[in-house]
Amino acid sequence: MEEVKCRTEGGRGVDVAIEATGIPDIWEKTVKMVRKGGTANLFGGCCSGTTISIDTALIHYHEITIKGIYHHTPLYVKKAFELITNRIVDARQFITDTVSLDELIPTLEKVGRQEGIKYKIDLG
Repeated sequence: MEEVKCRTEGGRGVDVAIEATGIPDIWEKTVKMVRKGGTANLFGGCCSGTTISIDTALIHYHEITIKGIYHHTPLYVKKAFELITNRIVDARQFITDTVSLDELIPTLEKVGRQEGIKYKIDLG
């Protein structure tokens, strides 16, 4: 968090910080790296029942905005599908590895440990 702030002019912090891990510790760090008046976008979903701790001064006196974003609306799924099928976005860059069906269980365990982005399951 301090490393990010020290890279900004005067150590003020970033205008917008986007978290995409779903790790509570990273949520807290994301909020702390935002400048006064900035926005923290907490995109990665944490497990149900998870809590984080935030210094209330960041919200009140620094006037930061904290937004939670959920990404699976039908409109966005349709747009993503169109971008991929029209080859505007090369989805292959998001595939961490191709695995066989026999490797499904270890691969799902990797996903659970947040290792990689997406896995392609080769059925034959």
